[in-house]
Amino acid sequence: LIRRAQDLRNAATAVTHAVDADAVTTVTPLEERLVAMTMPARIGALVAGLIGVLALLVSAVGIHGIVAHAVTARIRDIGVHIALGAPRLGILRLVLGWTMRGVAIGLLAGVAVVTIAAVAFPAGLRAALFGLNPLDPTALSLAGVFLIGVTLVAALLPARRALGMAPLTALRHD
Repeated sequence: LIRRAQDLRNAATAVTHAVDADAVTTVTPLEERLVAMTMPARIGALVAGLIGVLALLVSAVGIHGIVAHAVTARIRDIGVHIALGAPRLGILRLVLGWTMRGVAIGLLAGVAVVTIAAVAFPAGLRAALFGLNPLDPTALSLAGVFLIGVTLVAALLPARRALGMAPLTALRHD
């Protein structure tokens, strides 16, 4: 294979020199050219992916902080529930219900914004998405499921803290 590639290079050089003796011939394999041509797009995709992962991490930390604050702010309510004998699963549902309500509102708002943008600026949005459909139901539902999963993980620590709380400590909390 290498011998054949060298023979092709020599043949291309001979043909070029037959037409113009002073011509400079450079023969490179197609794979090398494709790698060189697609490198900027690959780097852009890598950077965009890293920014997306960073944004996901920042949003998970933010969700965790908001849920932790909500649990702290409603610690007396949780203490009353625990003192009245609410099951641990009920407390977990209560805390995760607060969180998921906010996520549901955010997801609906996000889908609404994407839909409005897709209707108002179809050409610009398609160009930014490199020909992908901005209203692709699979992509939108996968993004929603992923966001819900990240939210559940981010909300579990404060929810577990609420579950381990002693009722008397919760009722005495300022």
